[in-house]
Amino acid sequence: MEIAALVMLGVVVGALGTLVGVGGGFIIVPVLLAFMPGLGHAQVVAVSLVAVAANGISGSIGYLRQRPMPIAARPAVVIALATLPGAVAGPLLVRMIDARMFAVGLACVMLLAAMMLMLVGGKAGLAARERRRREGLLARGHDEATVKRLMEAPPSLGGREWAMIIGISLAVGLIATMMGIGGGLFHVPALVFLLAFPVRSATATSGSVLAVTAVAGTVMNIASGNLAGVWWIAAALGAGAVVGAQIGARLSRYTPGSVVMRVLAVCLVAVAVRLLIG
Repeated sequence: MEIAALVMLGVVVGALGTLVGVGGGFIIVPVLLAFMPGLGHAQVVAVSLVAVAANGISGSIGYLRQRPMPIAARPAVVIALATLPGAVAGPLLVRMIDARMFAVGLACVMLLAAMMLMLVGGKAGLAARERRRREGLLARGHDEATVKRLMEAPPSLGGREWAMIIGISLAVGLIATMMGIGGGLFHVPALVFLLAFPVRSATATSGSVLAVTAVAGTVMNIASGNLAGVWWIAAALGAGAVVGAQIGARLSRYTPGSVVMRVLAVCLVAVAVRLLIG
């Protein structure tokens, strides 16, 4: 692939990845596997994580400038810390995986995630969740202005919810960095459907976590030599992702949550099918 094509791919991936909170690695990995077959899958994962890191950092800066700021700071810190052990171990284990098994495993994970998003992430499903939460806030005596503000903010989390976040993040850190896709593919659905986060807050929070976990994975990839000879690919994708992430952060203000969930599901299915047919 030409450098210009890689930069443009980075822009598209950065915008879409930031909009849906998943970094974009789920697109980069199969595209590189398809169009740059000379690369080993460990190299593909390493290159992808560089772009995911650039995307996460740029997107987080974009979200931090917005008011109200959609990133849930405490959950982001906890998720990032819980994913770090896996983010460190993943790049060390990725060389042990057969390339075809790697592609099939990635496709299966994508199809499962897409199925869940299509079933419960539509407009009706999200509207019902928002309606129940709004009714609950009104029942507690909040006025309309307060309800509107609280509806845009993440919910209060108890001990059970924090334990759930930590448990999910421990597993996600390992699986996601081994696949080069960041953790947003798993964290966004978990935050929205298990912890009742507003979609925009979930995607912004997930994106900020990527800035930590992908950097950690990249450091380990450098130490493992997985980026040797492919830095130019990573740099081109990363440069495009920085620009695209700013576009995605701006688009998030105007994109309904149901649209975000459906776009994510469609992208996952398309990429998974491409991987399965090899």
